[in-house]
Amino acid sequence: MKKSKYLYLLIVPVYLVYFFIAERIVTEGDFISYIPLDDSIPFVEAFVIPYVLWYPLIFGVGIALLLTDDDGFKRYMLFVGISFFSILTLNIIFPNAQELRPDPLPRHNFFTEIIELIYKADTNTNVIPSMHVVGAIGATVAVFYSKSFNRWWRTGVMALSVLTTLSTVLIKQHSVLDVITALPYGAVVALICFKAKKNTTLFERSKNKVMKKIAIVGYGNLGRGVEAVVQKRKDMELVAVVTRRSPESVKTVTGVKAIAMSDIASLKGVVDAVIICGGSATDLPEMTPALARDFNVIDSFDTHAKIPEHFAKVDKASREGGNISMISVGWDPGMFSVNRLYASSILPDGKDYTFWGRGVSQGHSDAIRRIEGVIDARQYTVPIESAVERAKSGENPELTTREKHLRECWVVAEEGADLKRIENEIKNMPNYFADYDTTVNFITLEELYRDHKGLPHGGTVIRTGKTGFDSEHNHTIQYSLNLDSNPEFTASVIVAYTHAMLKMKDRGEVGCKTVFDVAPADLSVVSREEMLAHML
Repeated sequence: MKKSKYLYLLIVPVYLVYFFIAERIVTEGDFISYIPLDDSIPFVEAFVIPYVLWYPLIFGVGIALLLTDDDGFKRYMLFVGISFFSILTLNIIFPNAQELRPDPLPRHNFFTEIIELIYKADTNTNVIPSMHVVGAIGATVAVFYSKSFNRWWRTGVMALSVLTTLSTVLIKQHSVLDVITALPYGAVVALICFKAKKNTTLFERSKNKVMKKIAIVGYGNLGRGVEAVVQKRKDMELVAVVTRRSPESVKTVTGVKAIAMSDIASLKGVVDAVIICGGSATDLPEMTPALARDFNVIDSFDTHAKIPEHFAKVDKASREGGNISMISVGWDPGMFSVNRLYASSILPDGKDYTFWGRGVSQGHSDAIRRIEGVIDARQYTVPIESAVERAKSGENPELTTREKHLRECWVVAEEGADLKRIENEIKNMPNYFADYDTTVNFITLEELYRDHKGLPHGGTVIRTGKTGFDSEHNHTIQYSLNLDSNPEFTASVIVAYTHAMLKMKDRGEVGCKTVFDVAPADLSVVSREEMLAHML
């Protein structure tokens, strides 16, 4: 389906010409479409409304797909072309008609006036199978196939399609026989047209892992960020948000259902991957190994000193369950880790430096919030500029952790809380603050929301090294990020690596992985040919 999508628009005028030709050719039917059930169906003129709405339904779905989903649009137009043209051809070869229209109409009102116009414009020939019903099937399948439609649009299209189908017999445009024949006819054409790669049909997509089903554990800033990213992808579908809160209290942006953590076992065999959006201080060390036994999981564990320990636990659990997992995915650890690996491999005679900020560290902020007496907190990681300049200079200075960064904390404490105790706990927290010069500022909740509402972050990885027989040439590799929203960017990284992880799983890999184990091509959704043509 590599042809321009606009060529598919030609199907519409060609079909309309063919339709009017068929209407002129077939003026009476050799076969009268009728079954006894038709006599029991009343004439309900109000159903002319959904009958007429079929036209904006068919065109509306097409226009929406044209604007948002090239592949979905092409498949939809292919469905329209194959089904509508073949129906007209069948009607020319085997002329048919129906004799169910009431004459005269039993009542005279607004609805019957519309029906009279329809009867005049559309003859009672060429009725089997019903093109209205076949078209409704195509529209419904198209919106479920495409990721461009949320569940409300899908529900609305399906409801209108059902009403349209009923309307064909209730305003006596069709016999029940026309509907009965249209249902399998439309289904067969849909199976032909709405096929995913590797010749899988729409209804086999989840079976063959084309549309990956995703669950999110935790619905904070990171969880909402993952929801936003998955919603825009065409290879993934979010099916549940798992929460330790009351599910009724969790209102997701996309309307996906929330379930209790105690019910997560119900997702086993249903979802392809679980993205765990918890904190590294206490959540992920417990959650990730526990869930890795039953699910393919991925997390953003960012306590650098404890990564080997966390990896070992998750790897053991994943292998016991025959699953794949990935830990410490984000921008650091994550993208910065990959850049450190590349840079040190390219310039082995050298030294690398990592600077974070200025920005809000979600993990460190979460660690502060878990201290008794703390209501909320923001922690800023601040690079020391003099250290950054020394690192860039190529002198390869030895910089301690304390010499590279400051940690700045803004804390809202409970009324009456021991502020001195809270400050000491923060400053002496191992793996988070103990190795840094840390300032702790106590403010009100109003001040926190007013002055520290955003979640910006960023950082730089610098590698300086030498080449030449006498190390006479100096080189600097620098990779930087400037992020408006730390959680949303982290979510984007996690979802991309979830895609790669599931590719690896499809190849039969199990156990725990990190960003070091992922081939770059596995991150992308584009074909190898596109990569070679446009990215290499």
